[in-house]
Amino acid sequence: QLRKRAPTDLTRQQARVPSACEVIHNPNGTAPGMLFRHKGHMLFSFPGVPFEMLHLIEYGAVPKIREAFPASFYKSAVIRVADIPESAAAGRLDEWEHELPGGMSLAYLPRHDGLWLELSIQRPAEEAEIAQQILEEELNKMANIMQDKVYAKGDHPITEEMRRLFNQNNLTLGVAESLPGGNVSAKLVEVSGASNYYKGSVTAYDVSAKEKILGVPAELIDKYGVVSAEVAKEMAIGVRKLLQTDIGLGTTGFAQDSGEVTAHEFLGFADHNHADSKEVRLVYNRRVNIERCSNYLIQWCLKKVRETL
Repeated sequence: QLRKRAPTDLTRQQARVPSACEVIHNPNGTAPGMLFRHKGHMLFSFPGVPFEMLHLIEYGAVPKIREAFPASFYKSAVIRVADIPESAAAGRLDEWEHELPGGMSLAYLPRHDGLWLELSIQRPAEEAEIAQQILEEELNKMANIMQDKVYAKGDHPITEEMRRLFNQNNLTLGVAESLPGGNVSAKLVEVSGASNYYKGSVTAYDVSAKEKILGVPAELIDKYGVVSAEVAKEMAIGVRKLLQTDIGLGTTGFAQDSGEVTAHEFLGFADHNHADSKEVRLVYNRRVNIERCSNYLIQWCLKKVRETL
């Protein structure tokens, strides 16, 4: 009518719609948009002309979707734990988990750097403030239950946690590694600002490197073996002295192929007061074992440093 033209059979056909649809008026063309509803689902059909389709989506589809599915508040937070299997963690948290407020859920996510416990909450948008408060309260409860196993909070890289802890406390770090072959050092320098605390590493793969560079006594190796708690501690002590750092870390181990690859490693830690060691055993492929051993060393370092502060 506006163009003073008589409709053709084609334009009449474009105006026809199925009886089961809701018509969405198209002010920019002759073909309307259509909405079909079925068992809580929504199916939209639009003409393919771009400027017509975009207008119908913005002013037709989006308002109807918002009306049918009101916006909600969703947020999640992560606590990371180590030295505990998923089943044992679930056992600890069972009673607390069953009492979580409505709209909350907990996911157990095994990773190469331990177990991630991801707590989520979803509430109507108008409850965003109270939902945030509930999430923080329940997160603190979970952290208290898992207190002795928690090594980090949040989903940032574990090496970012190292950077924060060491820089905040004006500490420096040196690493001596054997089995990981430099992987610990590579992980540490991935984070910007690592040079503020990380002084370097020695990849002492051969026994002679452990003795000549790090000063591990030959008689100690002869007595306990190169893969031992005693050697791991001496490596940590040696690299700390060599690089003149506050903290020294050491790793010594082997990966043996026997159908499956078994990694047997000892971790060493040294500061100005004491030295300690820890045993790690893993049964994965060689690449995964190296990655996990590297992460375990960093996790253990975080825990040991926090204990001394």
